[in-house]
Amino acid sequence: MVSKEKNIEPLTIRDFKEVDDGVFRYTCGDYDIEFFEQFGGWAKMIIKVYYNEGDKRYLKDQKNIDRRFDKTKWEIKESNRKMWYWINKFRKRYCNE
Repeated sequence: MVSKEKNIEPLTIRDFKEVDDGVFRYTCGDYDIEFFEQFGGWAKMIIKVYYNEGDKRYLKDQKNIDRRFDKTKWEIKESNRKMWYWINKFRKRYCNE
């Protein structure tokens, strides 16, 4: 049996627009995928998915990636890999592209 699932390219930073200081957003249909880095006690990358209904936004999903131990080049690369994995997983889950 042949799979009918579309083969789409993974998202990259070029697909996102900076909407606020350090907040990047990708819009697909009624959903927005946002990510930003937060510093408060320790560094973490936050990825959020919002559902837009008219002028209201509802938080649908969120993933926090701990970055306080990213010191070596390998650790930073691994942390970035996890971030893009989750962004593309959310895209597959929420965006009908």
